[in-house]
Amino acid sequence: MPGHQGVQGRDTGDQHIIDVVLKMLQEQLAEVAVSAKRAALGGAGVMGPPGPPGPPGPPGQQGPHGHTGGRGIPGIIGAMGQIGNTGPKGKAVVKQEGGMA
Repeated sequence: MPGHQGVQGRDTGDQHIIDVVLKMLQEQLAEVAVSAKRAALGGAGVMGPPGPPGPPGPPGQQGPHGHTGGRGIPGIIGAMGQIGNTGPKGKAVVKQEGGMA
């Protein structure tokens, strides 16, 4: 009495198809794992496009000032200027009011 019939063997030409299907299944499994991780962290799934830019921020602090410069070129050397009223000197003429006729 012969034994049970065994499982029929695969053709070696089918190995490429099996490798491709196996790779596709692994990629799908990786995507499911990433989605599950996002769901566990409270994510909503795929991120949307970035939003509009926000308003400009306040101005920053003033930077350090540079070193003070050297002394400038001295002025032209000459005679000292006059101080005060330079008008004519002498007795002031006093007008009298009330007229003398």
